[in-house]
Amino acid sequence: MSTCKYHPLKSSRFFCSHCNIYTCDECCDENPSGTGDEHGHRCFLCNKTMKHLGAAHSVAPFWRELPSIYRYGFSKDALMAIFGTSLLSQLFIHFPLLLLVPTMLLTRYAFSCLQKTAGGKMHPPELGEGFSGSVKLLLQLIGVNILAVALIIVVAMFVHPTAAIVVALLEVIALPAVFILLAIDEDLKEAVNFGRISQLVASTGISYIVLLTFIAIMISSIGILNALVGDAFPHIQFFIQNTISSYYFVIIFHMLGYLVFQNQEALGFYASDSTQQDTIRSEQKIQEARIEVLVKEGEYESALEVYRQLLPKSLSPVLWERCLTLMLAVGSQTEITRFSDNYLPKLMSRNEEFAVSKMFRSIIEKVPNYGPEDPELRISLAHTLYNAGDFKSTAKLLNNFHKRYEEATYVIEAYTLLANAIEKIPTMASKAESYRKFCNKLIKENQEKEQLQQESVMFEGFLKSSESQSE
Repeated sequence: MSTCKYHPLKSSRFFCSHCNIYTCDECCDENPSGTGDEHGHRCFLCNKTMKHLGAAHSVAPFWRELPSIYRYGFSKDALMAIFGTSLLSQLFIHFPLLLLVPTMLLTRYAFSCLQKTAGGKMHPPELGEGFSGSVKLLLQLIGVNILAVALIIVVAMFVHPTAAIVVALLEVIALPAVFILLAIDEDLKEAVNFGRISQLVASTGISYIVLLTFIAIMISSIGILNALVGDAFPHIQFFIQNTISSYYFVIIFHMLGYLVFQNQEALGFYASDSTQQDTIRSEQKIQEARIEVLVKEGEYESALEVYRQLLPKSLSPVLWERCLTLMLAVGSQTEITRFSDNYLPKLMSRNEEFAVSKMFRSIIEKVPNYGPEDPELRISLAHTLYNAGDFKSTAKLLNNFHKRYEEATYVIEAYTLLANAIEKIPTMASKAESYRKFCNKLIKENQEKEQLQQESVMFEGFLKSSESQSE
């Protein structure tokens, strides 16, 4: 099981032969042409079509999924099949021939479990589906048992009893493979073909041996559980024994199907993985994933280009923050300044004063003299920093404000705020009074200027009135 290059804890589902990388479904473009074809996934790096690996690369070995495998038998349909056939067995306990009915029903259901699991469906079949199907499969199963017993008898009679024991052991080892081939191909000839059996065992390798071990443990545990129940109540013991045996029977066939599903590539067929939920992502989510891949590959300029295309259409504050974070790491001072002028007002509009203060300090680490060119924006930013308790940043932002902007109202507001800020900085508190005096001077000058303007307007009005009277 290969893993995604960019998410090592995730199994891979796609492979790019051009870039020689494996990815999960998040790290590629699943719908570049808008067709919805899952096999049209393209690589974020080279934009070439990727190979779909199938579920073999995303499914974990069955021994890692034991909790879910054992829960399989407790789902509604499986429990109904298990208890139903056990109850029928209890009813037919005195009619040996009729006991074949629940046995055949459960066998048919178990084979349906194997087939569905092998096809990537990790939930039991419904009762109607599980019990349906031709009788052919059951007849072939009977044929397998007859052939197995006949082979042991022939070897015992014409070779040696010890050789018959060896054959019996080999048959026990091969029996799960025979069941798998019978369920998949539904062909008795193929199921007992020694070449096919050997190929299946060799393809599954250690997984097949581990599976045999678990089967042996489950079968041996039935006897232990029966001993715990005791024989004081034979009818109850028979029902419990049938129920436990039926549960293990279903679980064993589910494990056989999972073995096929796990090793499908080696066995030469493809099955979808129902444990992997394919979801259609929005264009923004796809581009965010592209950015993540480009950043991890060190393609920073390409990542920033994707941001430039994406941000005008996005209102996501997280996306803007990520872009600025990347820009602070690799961008130029000019680009950082231009972007910050657009981003900070958005951040300030959310009234997140401490976030603004944190981001501003990050900006001035890369651009020491940063400050918005717009005076209103600069003052608004200074107010936000002041409210966040960041008095040093407030003072830095408003220092020499009058040299940049001549509008008296802006200068008065800026230096009033500056005086309040430096008053709270012990090393600069003594300068606060000088800024206040400067502000008072500007206020007085501004008032005198406004008064002169009013008088001028009044005088002009008087002259116009006099001219109209003289006419």
